[in-house]
Amino acid sequence: MKFQMRLALIVSAALFLAACTTTGHSPKSIRIDRHMERSVSDADRYFEQGQYRTAMLKYSGIVYAKDSDQGDVPYSRYKLGLCHYFLGQYSEALKTLTTFTDQYPDHPRTNEAKEIIEICEKKLDEKNLQIAERRSDLLKEIQRYEEWIVREPTRAEFHYHLADLYWAAGRFRESVSYYEQAAVLQPEYLQQSTLRNRVRIDPSGHFTLREPLLDLLEGDGPVRVKNAKLDRVKRSDWLGEYELLRVSGMVENRGMQDVRNVQIEVTIYDFFDAIQDTRMVNVGALRAGGTRNFSVLMDQFSGAAVDIRKFTTKVFSQD
Repeated sequence: MKFQMRLALIVSAALFLAACTTTGHSPKSIRIDRHMERSVSDADRYFEQGQYRTAMLKYSGIVYAKDSDQGDVPYSRYKLGLCHYFLGQYSEALKTLTTFTDQYPDHPRTNEAKEIIEICEKKLDEKNLQIAERRSDLLKEIQRYEEWIVREPTRAEFHYHLADLYWAAGRFRESVSYYEQAAVLQPEYLQQSTLRNRVRIDPSGHFTLREPLLDLLEGDGPVRVKNAKLDRVKRSDWLGEYELLRVSGMVENRGMQDVRNVQIEVTIYDFFDAIQDTRMVNVGALRAGGTRNFSVLMDQFSGAAVDIRKFTTKVFSQD
């Protein structure tokens, strides 16, 4: 009996070493990926629960990993397109599903993918039409106020509303000029939070555009992220070494008012612009002129993700 047990242990050890030799890894280098199990069933589970962002990460790991089971890639690409669709990311869904139908014309899901592609195209056409209509209406409204100002140049409210319209049209410098004229004609406009969030008054008294807006930062307020960077952090445990990604930086309030409940949404992407992880960082209250450092570790990315270097930050806050 003892001999049989020893023999079984020896055979098991031999099989383990053979597997390691076949895959090109030594036993010491093998590490279980606790954070991103790259399996279709794992991704499907999140998809069925309606957790499309997490499912999207899982499917991306299968689609773009070099060592994935190639039999799983077509289905995973299709489901990746569905994740984009259910998240309202119609442009990404269209791109992903078109690639799927082009590469796998005989796949059982191809006809379904083509139907969804048609829906995405309609959604995008509707969106573009709405944008065009809003743009047309906006330009007409701008023209109307420009004509009113010519007739009544001392009406402060006309200048202020035209400034808002220019802002909505993305003509920021012209907007600031009309905010200044409105404030000159009626100083009470200086108390408007919209004006204060968009305009800075320099020491000479001239109105200028706030710097964060020149940097095309997310949002319409004065809270911004600066000096953000992404670092790779090594960790180790009894399973061996593994790598995390850390995004850190500073959030500052360049406005005239305190803000509360400041949060930063941090997202990392791989080489193919596939989202690999998203985290919310709670900063809390931030006084006017104040700054606060932040740092977040990202561990929900695929170990097979290609060249993760891109990241974005988006600020949410309440006045």
